[in-house]
Amino acid sequence: MELRKLVQVSTEILLKIEKLGRVGQKYGAEKKDVKTDAESKKKREIIGQAKSVMEALAGTNSKYNNPNKVKLDVTPKGNWRVFYNGKDTGVTIGQSVISDSVVEKMGWERHSAK
Repeated sequence: MELRKLVQVSTEILLKIEKLGRVGQKYGAEKKDVKTDAESKKKREIIGQAKSVMEALAGTNSKYNNPNKVKLDVTPKGNWRVFYNGKDTGVTIGQSVISDSVVEKMGWERHSAK
């Protein structure tokens, strides 16, 4: 009976560890895909910055609501000029609002012909 209880407790512990996504291959269990706090924080940061751009754009024209039609072009001062569906919206966003990496991840890079 002691052996049965030990097996049950061991199984419960392994299940809890597996649920947390920390089981290594030495236990023969498949590791779960668990997002770390850093990944979650980065995702929230990207969403927040993209949302700020979309809110600024919608503030000028409520029809500007499709993020797939947004492109940003860097200005000589390092800010962002906003284009929607290929046309200049007249909106310039400060460089502190959205980072280069977020622009890249969102696919919002616009390369103007100079």
